[in-house]
Amino acid sequence: MSRLITSGDTNLNFGKLLPAPYIEQIYLGTDTPTGDGTIDVQINIYIRSNEYSDDDTLIHQLGDLRVVWMYAAPSSTELDELISGEKNIWAYELEVLANWGVPLAFQLSEISDDIEVIYDDEGNRVLKLTYLSSNTDIGDTLTLDSAWSEIEDDVYLFAWATFDLVDSAYWGSYDFSGDQIWEDRFGRFLTMETGGVAYEPVWVDEAAATTEEVIWVDEDGNTYDGTPLQSVSSQYYSVNRVTHADIVSSFQDILDAYESLAEDDEPLQDMLDQISYVLVTYGKEADLLPQLNLLRRVFPSKSSVTNVGQLFINYRDAIYNTNTVIEEGDLLSKKEILNTKVTDLRTTTLTGFSTDDTCFIGSDGTLGSYVTYKHSVISTISNLLIERTSFDYNTMDSAPERWFNEYYNNYGFFFFDYDKALYETSEISQYMDMSLLYDLFGTDMVVPYFQLAKVFLYRKQGTADFDDETLDENGDNFATHYYIMTNYEDGYKATDMEWVTQETYATYGVPYVEGTDFEGGDCYGVSFVLLRNFQLASEDGNGDYRMMCFEFQDLVQNPGIAAATVDEYLEDTANRLQFKVNIVDTTTEFLGDLVEAYTTAMAGLETYVNDVAGVDCVFSTTDGRWVDSFVEEMRAEYDDDLGNAPWNFYPIYYCLYKELFTREHDGSMTSVLAEASAIAARISPDYGTLDELKAFKKKFDALFTNYFGPDTDVGDLIGASPTIVYRQYYRMFNEDTYVTETYAYSSDEDAEGHICAQTAHSMTEFDLEVEDYTSLAPSYFYTGYWSTEDWQYWSDSSAADSAEAVYTSATDTGVMAGGNIKLTYDDFGSTEGYFDIDGNIVADGAVLPEGTFTLTRLLYERGSTWEVPDEALEQPPITVKYKQGTDKSWFLINPTGDLSHWNQNASLYPDVYIYKLTSNFDGKWTAYDGVTYYKLEEMTPQYFYVVDPDDYEGAGPVV
Repeated sequence: MSRLITSGDTNLNFGKLLPAPYIEQIYLGTDTPTGDGTIDVQINIYIRSNEYSDDDTLIHQLGDLRVVWMYAAPSSTELDELISGEKNIWAYELEVLANWGVPLAFQLSEISDDIEVIYDDEGNRVLKLTYLSSNTDIGDTLTLDSAWSEIEDDVYLFAWATFDLVDSAYWGSYDFSGDQIWEDRFGRFLTMETGGVAYEPVWVDEAAATTEEVIWVDEDGNTYDGTPLQSVSSQYYSVNRVTHADIVSSFQDILDAYESLAEDDEPLQDMLDQISYVLVTYGKEADLLPQLNLLRRVFPSKSSVTNVGQLFINYRDAIYNTNTVIEEGDLLSKKEILNTKVTDLRTTTLTGFSTDDTCFIGSDGTLGSYVTYKHSVISTISNLLIERTSFDYNTMDSAPERWFNEYYNNYGFFFFDYDKALYETSEISQYMDMSLLYDLFGTDMVVPYFQLAKVFLYRKQGTADFDDETLDENGDNFATHYYIMTNYEDGYKATDMEWVTQETYATYGVPYVEGTDFEGGDCYGVSFVLLRNFQLASEDGNGDYRMMCFEFQDLVQNPGIAAATVDEYLEDTANRLQFKVNIVDTTTEFLGDLVEAYTTAMAGLETYVNDVAGVDCVFSTTDGRWVDSFVEEMRAEYDDDLGNAPWNFYPIYYCLYKELFTREHDGSMTSVLAEASAIAARISPDYGTLDELKAFKKKFDALFTNYFGPDTDVGDLIGASPTIVYRQYYRMFNEDTYVTETYAYSSDEDAEGHICAQTAHSMTEFDLEVEDYTSLAPSYFYTGYWSTEDWQYWSDSSAADSAEAVYTSATDTGVMAGGNIKLTYDDFGSTEGYFDIDGNIVADGAVLPEGTFTLTRLLYERGSTWEVPDEALEQPPITVKYKQGTDKSWFLINPTGDLSHWNQNASLYPDVYIYKLTSNFDGKWTAYDGVTYYKLEEMTPQYFYVVDPDDYEGAGPVV
């Protein structure tokens, strides 16, 4: 019996001879000490008792009734035999005892204290007694011998009632072995004392069972519990006047009448054998009569003069008569429903939140506030395409051999592998399986948290600052001539562009070229680097993979008639192009937003459970199922929006998040949605129960509490990780390897050679604003000491630009213990001059932002060779103040604590502590002297050591 039926013949439904147990609910759990699976049940017993019955006496008389329940893993054949009664449940219990464990049992007298009175659909009074195995006063929990996750077989729960205690007093001498067990008089008597067997699937296909079930209903929708009979017209009817056994018996009587005649009549014997086969095979099936009717068509003779013909006539009449009686039953039809009796109370085990399975690639260092990635660390910039053209033919000289093209255009494209950078270098990729994240949520949800901020094109010196230039494929040690930078917002909108020359080297680059078109208006050719849309020739395109395409135009002006000058510049002096792409990474905020969205869903689910589905009168207190009016109300509200129906929305939400942090289904969306569908079936108004909904809410809340709420690994990650990380990816190319030279001599009258006709000449994306900045390095590097007066200085020493120089030179690079450092810029002390950060003027005496300068303590070994340290020992904190004088401005750098003396630890001698000072302007700092704007140039790192007053005069660590 799989479900409670309170309509039709409830005497049959509740047990005809003995009360039949009804398995109301099954709860799956986990044993805390061992981790083994557990089963708890709610079993109800229903007893008809009219208004005038003495309930106490009735229950007392039935008090010895014992209900046995057990779990097992029967084969499909065994299950069919148990359901049909071919296999004795007591015989199967012996097999369970040997392979699975001891069945549990309770007596009716143990649950008789709390009796509920209900009424069936016909108004008959019924007593309901409830057994809860989780109630330790009367029940026990079944514990498996392994965890649920280790069970591969399908598991079923069985329950049946008996008055036999099967105790040693009566059964002590019984031989529980042999093929004929239970077939003797003892076994037959026990079978007579045993009621119908109830069964339910518990664990199917390695998951808590939510199985589709076919039931029979009459024309009023009432459920029929039993196997119906099918008429010869293929319609189904309830068993009223004739049963399956009656039909088999009536046809067996016909066979018996012809048995003696068949001894000498082979065709007759053949027909008797075929009829017997049908009776044995289909004797308990709904289509028993149709199968017998099919056999009627194959009789070899239908004439009454033959034995076979006489059998046919009797056989035919029996079919017609039986069909007439069957059709007197109630007409039935099949209905497919979901069996949602199993409630899974197990907690989810976190197995996926680990860095072990990520593809994260660490950076190679930092540059200012940016975490940097060289091409040698991760290849993200590639596919450089470039061609060089010349235009605006200059004819100012009368001699044709002295005519020249005034401008050169280095034009092309490069690509940035955005998806690779996101997948392998984003902050969240350190902790999450990105492929799983993409499978569950897609890349579109993550993209807003990993956005393009800047793109650079650098024109670099053709040779490195050291002999072996092959060591520097990224361009770190190739001096910059000029660069183009474009700023972006929202990840793709260009807001402004800068063209900046460093003025360290003579350069021919120009920010723009102005020309006159043939309509009389002005036009501009602009040096730029911009993000562009692109389309692949393939019909399939690039799929959903994200690549960024950048278009660039680098303009160079020939200052005179000697074309070889600019040719040499482009082909030798400055033939390196370096590209940088800056990304703002806020992906940990994405994780935080995911968690915030989940908390919002938790609140929504709580409202649905407490204020909608769990209020009084919308569900039955008998079985926890929702009443028809509530079902209709929910359907009316959500039938046109099933995706947002609470019973669909919250399971999908839960399963997506659970998969993200547990990898239970290895990222298979098919499996995730199947799990969500199974949960939805358990909590839907149509087939679910309030208990299931409440159990699901507990799991929904527990997932948050245990795995990404406060005091969890994920919660700690969200709180501890930086909200924003700036990332920079870069690569340098030798332009000679990629450029296609197509110099075309032309004149202003030749439209193809005029600036107005050049490829990508127009600056239409935003207004053309190019500042002719000049880069500026500090004038002096001072070392001094701190006193009660305002800033005082010991000496105006020249900067030491290498640790080796400090290590081996005179004492003028020493800093007094407790001293300070000063960087001087000339001619910015007047009222017209100033420094600014991103356009904000720095006030006199202002303390500068942290990170403007960095001080690092290093340890060097004294000896015949200068050993470069492997790593910094310490970065002591410093404060930096801006001071304005009459004709100079200073950055005053003061350590907030004591610095280490060059020979602080005598045991280290002759090892030496040396300090390195670096600037981190990162293009944000500019200066104005009243005439010209300057972009502050990163200074060469400065080195110094710390001395006492006594050893400053000639007592430094000179080699």
